[in-house]
Amino acid sequence: FGSSGQGRPVLLPHPPACAQSPGVHPAGSAHVAMQPNVSRSPSAVGLQTSGRELREMLEKSGARHRLEGAEKLDFLVWLADQVKGSVEERRRMKLKLAELTEFLARERVRPEGSGELDAKGAVSGLLSLRRRELARLSYDADRTAEFANGDACFELVLAGMPAQDVRNCFAGEVVIYDDAGALPGQIVSPRQHADNAFQQPVSSRPSPTVRGGTSAESGGYRQPGDRHDTAGSRPPPPLASGSPPSHFLPHGVPPPPSFRPPDEDKVQKTPAPTPTSSKSCAVM
Repeated sequence: FGSSGQGRPVLLPHPPACAQSPGVHPAGSAHVAMQPNVSRSPSAVGLQTSGRELREMLEKSGARHRLEGAEKLDFLVWLADQVKGSVEERRRMKLKLAELTEFLARERVRPEGSGELDAKGAVSGLLSLRRRELARLSYDADRTAEFANGDACFELVLAGMPAQDVRNCFAGEVVIYDDAGALPGQIVSPRQHADNAFQQPVSSRPSPTVRGGTSAESGGYRQPGDRHDTAGSRPPPPLASGSPPSHFLPHGVPPPPSFRPPDEDKVQKTPAPTPTSSKSCAVM
């Protein structure tokens, strides 16, 4: 793979299917030159992962393609494009990072030295595996060069991305937001920042940019001694108990009288009339 440094993927040669005669060097592509002891038989250096597993990884990455009649190389090319696009757009996939690293280890793409591939190394290893297979199968030279140029530009962007952003593109990774008020191990939702913005206290000082601004202490009305005081800006007189609010009445219409019933003590009670009978009874 070229560059040095721990965590960077390298392509390891597959075990040769048969020993070659000494002194015979296969000619051809640069991939074969890097692996002079590897047989060029497709069964010896081809993808070791089954087509069903590649298809499952492709579906988890979120790619949508017509899969009828597709081969392993098609799955690999589509998978690399989908993972590359998801990382560029910070889009989360259902594909787990452990699944990708296990796939790369099966295809002998491992980091230099000891350890495991991190998220950045796994993405770079997937792209290098695609270039290896395209060169092995003598794919279209122009198309292969286009893939190589695009991968080189993406590698520069990938190197400057935070490692956590790349990990968050894979499933099973916990997204942690930094917050000073969070307890150790607590995951804070980004909505809390929006809630805190609405809980800020309202200042009672009048705005210096608004001419004749009112204060919250005066109930939102200008006081008689304030600047730019006009008759229309004074607060209306308080309404009687039971009267409807004046903001429901047209301008200039006085409010109706109170709807409270009168006191019982002030109501004059008249005695009920005594019933009289038209018949008289004689006592014998």
